[in-house]
Amino acid sequence: MELVRQHLSKYLWVCMYYKTSGDIKIFDQQIDRNIREVYRKIGYIVETPVFYLDFTVKENLIIYCDYLDCPYSKILIVLDMVGLQNCAGMFVKEMSLGMKQRLAIGRALLADPKLLLLDEPINGLDPQGIKDFRFLMRKINGESGVTILISSHILDEVSKIADTIGIIHEGRVLSQLPID
Repeated sequence: MELVRQHLSKYLWVCMYYKTSGDIKIFDQQIDRNIREVYRKIGYIVETPVFYLDFTVKENLIIYCDYLDCPYSKILIVLDMVGLQNCAGMFVKEMSLGMKQRLAIGRALLADPKLLLLDEPINGLDPQGIKDFRFLMRKINGESGVTILISSHILDEVSKIADTIGIIHEGRVLSQLPID
């Protein structure tokens, strides 16, 4: 595994965006002063998650664990949470879109985040995967108090998970309403 990490070091790029003006605070901390500390408390999924296709599921998660300084023991826990417990040795290039989406959810949960930012998280999931996702999000929120922000165009699905809906247009919050 050390050889994999050495090989990957030349391919692993970490991108961070910096503000052009104003202040950004998350968890009452200035982002520019505590950026790495704050990012470790945030799990995220982008609409199309990216992985190293020629590496296994476990190798991909090890890379992320190294970046976040979280223990490798979390890998099997999150794989079980997302229904990929038998896939640790599978190459990512052999996975379906739905399996990659489950893997992205698992990766987002590795460091026990306090905030989950999910962009189109049910993209590619089959009906059972969507049902499992709903259950997992309710469980994480209920048991750990994790705040979950979901960006999606599938409002019916969001309404089955969320307690508050916000409508954003051109980067501005137009409305924020309780789900009922």
